Amino acid sequence: MKTFKVCPPDGLWHGLAGDDGGNETYFTRNVQNITTLNRGCLSLDYYHPGSHLYWLDTIGYPILLAFCTLGNILSLIVFCCERPNTSKNFYFAAIAICNFTYMWSLLPFYLHNAIPWVRDTEAFRVFFWRSEGIWKFLIDTFVTTSDWILIMFSIERLCAVCAPHQYSQRSSRGVFKASLCIFGVFLGAVFYSLYNLIGYYWFYYHHHPETGLTDQLPAAIKIWRHMQQLAIVCVPIGTYLLILLINTIVVLVVLKRRKDYPSPLTVSRSTNAGDLTRLLIASFVLYLIFLLAMFDLDVLVLLNMYHLYHMPLQSRMHQVWYPIALYLLNINYSLNFFAYLLASPNFRRTLRRIFCCERHRERNILTAESTRTILAYPDRALTESPGGSEDLFLRNGVLKPSPHGIRL
Repeated sequence: MKTFKVCPPDGLWHGLAGDDGGNETYFTRNVQNITTLNRGCLSLDYYHPGSHLYWLDTIGYPILLAFCTLGNILSLIVFCCERPNTSKNFYFAAIAICNFTYMWSLLPFYLHNAIPWVRDTEAFRVFFWRSEGIWKFLIDTFVTTSDWILIMFSIERLCAVCAPHQYSQRSSRGVFKASLCIFGVFLGAVFYSLYNLIGYYWFYYHHHPETGLTDQLPAAIKIWRHMQQLAIVCVPIGTYLLILLINTIVVLVVLKRRKDYPSPLTVSRSTNAGDLTRLLIASFVLYLIFLLAMFDLDVLVLLNMYHLYHMPLQSRMHQVWYPIALYLLNINYSLNFFAYLLASPNFRRTLRRIFCCERHRERNILTAESTRTILAYPDRALTESPGGSEDLFLRNGVLKPSPHGIRL
């Protein structure tokens, strides 16, 4: 059986020219690490000699981890405590869990790359060598799940704004569909990231440290590896374009409706449907800005794979661009809480209610507001807003009070 020379610390295959995985293929050195090309903490190999970008990751990651931990825990508390429980709560709670898990899965790579005295200890070296494939698998799984949950929620809001009277987000069916979508996205992300486990641990159990050689990959894993090399570039590109397309349509539809109906009659100053759209747009803008650099890099890598643009992974351009793009990407998964806080009045209101006990004061204000509206429009019906709003929409008809009283 043929063998490949490898670099044991990183598990990289090096083959002879002409062999699969050898020097004549595009991915010459980073066959094992290429499965996490677009995600994860940087390897020391990615830094250009003498580059100060090493400090961007060394200093920046702990700051982002602190923001991510605090922000996503608070977001999870808010979305779990909000009533009623809607599909929005399920989507954003799942995004918070995915972002939290993704950022903490980067910690072993940070300790390995940025803290030499930890990296040089025997216990950590053994731990990292045995578990590296698991951390890479978790990184790709949860970051992909987070992105595609945002796509699912974007599709839901697109349906809601295009057909508000036919769409019922508060129904149990809507919550059930959201749960199914999240579970389906997670299973798809697991399959997408599975090569991190298979590839790494095949190498782990077939590497011979005494000779520095490893057995040749089986034909099935070779085919899977080539497909994975294409997928890790194409999937992020497709995800970015899909989020951009869907949310652009949502924004255009919302602007058109505001132009056609400039003064909707609503009880409260901000309807829940509008609040959902603001949450989506805030997440979309954050994603659009901070993943733009990584999207551009992915496009160049894809062109390079088909020999339409020359940018080897060892080029200075890649080693300067990639650390910056990766740091911006990690910002996106760390600062969602602050985007929600700025964009959503309901999010701020729930946060104050949880930590400041303002429930009774808010209820009195909303009751007075709804009373004034009923007195001003006695011939209009108070019904729940399309899409399952907690607020009330005024429509022509007869007053139909809820069997449980007026729901605010």
